[in-house]
Amino acid sequence: MPVAGDRFKVTLKAAHLRWGTLGNSRKSNKRSKYEAYVQIPLSQARVCTISTGTIFNGTTSDGFFSTQVRASGSAGDNLEFAKQFQGSGNLKLFGYWFQHINAKPGDIIQVDFITPKDVLFTKL
Repeated sequence: MPVAGDRFKVTLKAAHLRWGTLGNSRKSNKRSKYEAYVQIPLSQARVCTISTGTIFNGTTSDGFFSTQVRASGSAGDNLEFAKQFQGSGNLKLFGYWFQHINAKPGDIIQVDFITPKDVLFTKL
């Protein structure tokens, strides 16, 4: 479980910004261009012990959202660590925020754990 003060930064790539429309499995028009996520590097998932399926209270520093986010995906030898944050029950949450902040590949997102269950997302 993360502790207050844990922090990491990720550089956005096109896949993070347009997860819903990239890749062979996304070619059916059933995915939204707003489906997006914030990556959790495996090294940080290990250091912070971020497990897949864990729910956090997520907030953006600009106040765009304050809602539950889920650590999802599987990474690591035993697939025990999460590889991304996504809206809990809302795969478009980060896509809408990325549009709001005019995010593009190369932008940096800082992830700060305020408490073990509260996480703050900031575009630097």
